[in-house]
Amino acid sequence: MNVGKMKKFRLILSEDTFLWVKNNEGLAYQSKNYRSFVFSMTDKLHGICSHLLVLEHLYTVELTCEDLNNRDVRFFVDKMIEIDAGRLITETKKEDVSLMPVLKIHEQVDYFKEKHERGIGGRIIKHIHELTFYLTGSKYGNDLYYQQTIFPTKDKLMQKKDRVLRFIRNSKNLFLANINLVGDIFSYPDFEELLNHIETFEIKVTLCITASDVLANKDKLSRYERQDQFCLRIMMDKKENIEQVAAYLEDKKILLR
Repeated sequence: MNVGKMKKFRLILSEDTFLWVKNNEGLAYQSKNYRSFVFSMTDKLHGICSHLLVLEHLYTVELTCEDLNNRDVRFFVDKMIEIDAGRLITETKKEDVSLMPVLKIHEQVDYFKEKHERGIGGRIIKHIHELTFYLTGSKYGNDLYYQQTIFPTKDKLMQKKDRVLRFIRNSKNLFLANINLVGDIFSYPDFEELLNHIETFEIKVTLCITASDVLANKDKLSRYERQDQFCLRIMMDKKENIEQVAAYLEDKKILLR
């Protein structure tokens, strides 16, 4: 396969395909037809596979003509297509995405079909009801609480705005009813721009903030007194904050969730 110099393509792995990388080797396995192949992990393929294995990229990677004319990349793409583990499309078809499978060795596909009625073949993404994004941490966060419920961590790592929007755009469906944005939103530099973009999706947004962050930023909460699309979920990190927060929100008539 030799391609021209102008077009861009996207490789989309099948939702039935497992991709494993270890040291200098990789393995692709198509679980639907039980076919597989092993490949050597060159620098170029390492970058491609690393991109594919990031959850929010939805099992897709953009490839240039130069990429496809590389011998190792061409072998990888051709073998993926040959075993029905992936497909190559032009970059113009933005709506095509996939979901990375989760290995579950003690159940059959029928378990999901008959017991959960969630379907297979990539249809799960069409039934997502809610998305939760940890935008950033908070100094009032708790690294144990967040493992059991929605609660900010102490990690100050910022989630990139464009990655959040891309994931929402690719996951949007008729059932998606709520988006949770978690963390100290007041310290997130692109928060207003992010919120303005999310408004265009016409999906309810819940802002999940600690009580201490609310009390420390009362002057910035006026933006959310308009409750057409936003509501607040205040998480009590200190019991002494309860009365202060309740009185403030009642006075401002800010809706809680």
